[in-house]
Amino acid sequence: TAAHAINDAVVACTGTDTVMVAGGDYLGNITLGSTVKILGSWDETFTVQNLDLHPSRLQGGNSAVRVFAGSGDFGLLDHFILHDCTGGNSSEPVGGQHGGAAYVINAAPTFRDCRFIRNRAAVGTGIGYGGAVCVVDGAPIFENCEFTDNVASSGGAAGVFGASEAAFIDCVFAGNVLSDSLSGNLGAGLYVVSGTVTLTGGGLINNGAAGQGG
Repeated sequence: TAAHAINDAVVACTGTDTVMVAGGDYLGNITLGSTVKILGSWDETFTVQNLDLHPSRLQGGNSAVRVFAGSGDFGLLDHFILHDCTGGNSSEPVGGQHGGAAYVINAAPTFRDCRFIRNRAAVGTGIGYGGAVCVVDGAPIFENCEFTDNVASSGGAAGVFGASEAAFIDCVFAGNVLSDSLSGNLGAGLYVVSGTVTLTGGGLINNGAAGQGG
């Protein structure tokens, strides 16, 4: 079934389903609260998927992608560029704006072959964790993703909190920074509190922190 907005297609899904998204620029938000896989960067005939040739680029405020418990470990976002997004207001892990591009809570989705570029958790110097991604009590997997030039008060690229078990496989974190120079702002690349993070392959390159943990 064709849809004009990605989230409209997601809402229309029943059971376990897959949404295929053609390359192009998209504004708005995706709420992933059911068992849906979203595959981006297809050509016009939906026969070739290529992030470089025909990327699906998503920009949104209030966290462009929000993933909730209903998606379980089935949810997937594949072949997307999430850029220039801002975080949504949330009381978890603390009151503030968190997860510029994606906010994951009580869910275990996979993000595969995605690029997170110039996302910001909070506007200005407010409290905001996870410039690209904020994870609370979740177990997401990030495969072959790039995190570039994202900004947050802590966790310039990603913040991981609570009983989370996040895995980053062949991911690159480059040029992520903190929003101001307060010494309590930590982890320009990654900021982890109580959770567990596994890094396999990839690299952390030229991330800058005012406090500790570039």
